[in-house]
Amino acid sequence: MSRGTHVSFVPHIGRRTRGDGAAVTGLVGWLETPVGGQQKAPATQEIRLAVVLNGGVSLAVWISGVTHELNRLVQASRRRGTPGAPPDAYADLLGVLEADARIDVIAGTSAGGINGGFLALGLVHGCDLTELRTLWQDAGSLSTLLRHPRQKDQPSLLRGTYFHESLKKAYAEVWPKRPGIAAAPDEDVDLFLTGTLWEGRQSFFADDMGRRITEIDYDATFHFTSDAETFDGAAPGSGRGDLRSEGVTEQLAVASRCTASFPAAFEPFMVTVDDPLQVVDGRWNSAAGRANFQRSQYVIDGGILRNKPIRPAIDAVYKQPADQQVRRILAYVVPDPGEAATGPGETRVTELPDAAGVLLGVMTRLRSTDSVAEELGEIEQRNQLTAHRRRARDRLAQTLVEAAAAPLSPGAVDLVQSAYPGYLEVRRADTAQSVARRLLAAPQEYPWSHREVASELRDLAGDNAAEDDDFPFIPQRNLAAALDAGPQEWRWGQATVRRLGDVVLDVLKRAVWLAPLTDDDRARIVGHRERAHEIIRAVRRERARLDAYWRDARLPERRDRLTASRDELDLLRATLQKLTTEWGRTGQQTGMATRLYELALELAGCLRTAGASLRSISTGETAPVDRDGTEQKRLQSLVALLVPSEDTMADDVLRNMLRLEVVHVAFTGVTDLPEQGVELVQVSALRDDLVTGVQLHHFGAFYRESWRANDWLRGRVDGCEQLVQMLLAPERLRQLGRTVAETQQLLRAVAAGPTGTTRHTELAAAWDGQASRLTAELRVLEGNGPLPRTFPVTARLIADRLRTDFLSEELESLATVVADEPDPVTLAVQWAGPVKARLLGHKDGGTQAGPAELDAFLTGAEVVGSQTITAEAERGSDTFARTVTHATATLSAAASSVQKPRAAVALLKVLRGYALLLWVLVNYLVERSHLGRNLTSLVVGVGGALVALALVVPGVPMAVPLTGVVLILATAGAAALRQKGFIARPFGWRVILAGAVAFLALVAIVIQTARENEQSIWEQLLDTLLPLALVLVVLGVGWFLGRPDKEEPARTRR
Repeated sequence: MSRGTHVSFVPHIGRRTRGDGAAVTGLVGWLETPVGGQQKAPATQEIRLAVVLNGGVSLAVWISGVTHELNRLVQASRRRGTPGAPPDAYADLLGVLEADARIDVIAGTSAGGINGGFLALGLVHGCDLTELRTLWQDAGSLSTLLRHPRQKDQPSLLRGTYFHESLKKAYAEVWPKRPGIAAAPDEDVDLFLTGTLWEGRQSFFADDMGRRITEIDYDATFHFTSDAETFDGAAPGSGRGDLRSEGVTEQLAVASRCTASFPAAFEPFMVTVDDPLQVVDGRWNSAAGRANFQRSQYVIDGGILRNKPIRPAIDAVYKQPADQQVRRILAYVVPDPGEAATGPGETRVTELPDAAGVLLGVMTRLRSTDSVAEELGEIEQRNQLTAHRRRARDRLAQTLVEAAAAPLSPGAVDLVQSAYPGYLEVRRADTAQSVARRLLAAPQEYPWSHREVASELRDLAGDNAAEDDDFPFIPQRNLAAALDAGPQEWRWGQATVRRLGDVVLDVLKRAVWLAPLTDDDRARIVGHRERAHEIIRAVRRERARLDAYWRDARLPERRDRLTASRDELDLLRATLQKLTTEWGRTGQQTGMATRLYELALELAGCLRTAGASLRSISTGETAPVDRDGTEQKRLQSLVALLVPSEDTMADDVLRNMLRLEVVHVAFTGVTDLPEQGVELVQVSALRDDLVTGVQLHHFGAFYRESWRANDWLRGRVDGCEQLVQMLLAPERLRQLGRTVAETQQLLRAVAAGPTGTTRHTELAAAWDGQASRLTAELRVLEGNGPLPRTFPVTARLIADRLRTDFLSEELESLATVVADEPDPVTLAVQWAGPVKARLLGHKDGGTQAGPAELDAFLTGAEVVGSQTITAEAERGSDTFARTVTHATATLSAAASSVQKPRAAVALLKVLRGYALLLWVLVNYLVERSHLGRNLTSLVVGVGGALVALALVVPGVPMAVPLTGVVLILATAGAAALRQKGFIARPFGWRVILAGAVAFLALVAIVIQTARENEQSIWEQLLDTLLPLALVLVVLGVGWFLGRPDKEEPARTRR
């Protein structure tokens, strides 16, 4: 891998610049939309990221490195163009793309959930996330996390309370450190963390016979946001889950502790719910933010049910507004995405998995029931559905335009008129479903099922329609009356206004995409999009009032039995009739129809005032991104139908939009999904053989501090390269309309960094050395054929500069950790010493390490990332011996807390005693002190004395020699764990010899005891069999837990 440098400003070819170096286009002025002190030009593209952070236990460290890079990207975007901003490769690349980047949705589970909480704070407040490196290095050690083996009745292997306190401390320390730029007031961030409920929450359904089905769901989600509207008028910073409140740090710590409560490793965590009443967003205030469950209960790891929390992110993505040209990306951060499937006829697994391996696999790799393919397939389906609905609307618009231009033949029927009955039918069915969902949002002791309520609403709607007295949010049966209705009689409803908003945004978005970047019409269109989003925000506020009306409504009681009685159904129907009749006439609902009409008219006004620009763009020259003119023709059909001329008034536009609404819904149905496409980009380890956290079923990075420092570094290295690939969108570069030579010149400035430095010289030379490949890669921009997903050669060279900016600091940190470890690995120390000295020399001399030198250091650092647990066992590492015996003793302590059966209790207690002894001996041995050696010698001596005592003294109880054997073998086992390849060395033969001596001693004891008791040797063996078997079991388990694993392929290292 190569590195990179810095550049402060990249000029825009063909554009003049201001004195401060910011690019200025020939636009009619800029939008007054400050973001971090910066004004956005109308030509700016907004890159919106929804980040999904996967679970993975110690892979949290690698994810932290990626999280840090994501935060750096957003900070670079906010600083771009501000006076005095430091050089930054991310900012320079965004400058070439004329784009801004922001993250507005984060969803995380388990290890990813912890990082998601810190990322949210960094985004909202400009916090420095380098503290994450310190958190994992200091608090992520297994020796620190493991409970003390002597503690009785342990609820888990790791210290859950310590982990929670460490999270609280880390959040509290990150909160005040804000060197970055905070989010603008309208730059909201939504965070979702997942968990698994211990008791669950009930939901109810009905089968086709009307009988109720009760289901218990165990998925938990905790919502945090910086959106003030979510808190329904509460004082700023006073609401649960408010990311702008300082009190949110403790709530984030609770939610993070819950989502990372790996089964058996950490005990479940109690989440208290403040109030059984729902808040405005349908959730409940809790100690972990805004929860989706009503009752206080224990919560465990979110990865049990949803290790890939894509669902919450998908749902949140479609609720986010955008004013500029938006590129929506779902970034799926998964450090260990898995390997390719085994080919036909091949056998990947050659050995039958043992019980321990199966158990660990179920608890780590195999534990989640969610399928990423299913949810990612849903994204693709939504994208296809969005495209289908847009294409259908385009074709229907063209049909209506052509029908209006052609004379109506005798007997012909107007298309809108003929479609209107079908439209009303679709609306009634959709209304029954949506109203039923809202009515049942409030929990009840014995709730009605959705099917029961929706069925009554459908019947009620049908009866009302037959009497020409439809719901007040369903249009009149007469089309002309519905189209010409004034404010008081306007009955199209809130859902229609939302769909009209989709139409307006679709038209304006297409115009922004097709308009030349320096065209004044584009600036006007962007301004109209901003106004349209203001209106849509008002529509959402009306939607909140609507939801509150239905959610606060109380349905009649229903007894707890399978089917409702006729009297209960009649009472339900009467209640629904009353609720629908009073809609828009009581409380906050008063005047709802008038407000919706006014909002719809304002949306129509946006198109009307943008009409001239829309007609110019839809009939002008074709854009570089639409060389065959297909998209322009589609836009032309919509414009010709909705705003055909200068004389078209706002109420005419509204009538045209409603006519299109009728035919579109009648033929394609309705959907709650906003019309927004989403790209999927996976961010994963480029070389998983260098990520130590992949080992030990994803617990690996907790083993050594240097391994955690390595994984943080690898997360940053892998993350920055893949983020550049994601940003470098060929569609955007083609839209900018530059030549290949111009594009290459601009990107070279980004990759090479500021002039006048040795880094610039090296990076520029690296770029020039790839000139022919770069030209060939970028040549596709000037054609009109299909585009690749990214430009990998270009991205790698730009990422080289990004890596160069942070490698000096990170490599010095890694080298320091390696050198200071108490039980170092020889090859790693041989790498760390010279690297640390060289980097400190650069620092003291005021110079910088060049890209080539840093690349060599990074390549050498692979000696740390390639270390394995297997190699640690083979070399007899003190860290390995201490960790294995500590974990074994803690595990035996947790297991011995069981009460039944008594035989098992006795066995587990003996096992615990042996494990504790082994742990104590190892700890004394690794101290390398005279006391440790003397103590182990004493233990061996005592063990030998007990065995000898049984041989020479008649009548000694059998427990005495057995204790002696255990002491001898425990000491030998402790020493064996610290020996390199002990079976292959003379020490291994000494252990075998000691075991043989102990065995012969036992044989002698049995013979002597048999003679003294006048028993046969066989009878004495039977008397001895049970305790002997017990000892053998104990020793066997101890040996199994202490033995090194078999060598695994370096590529998998799981």
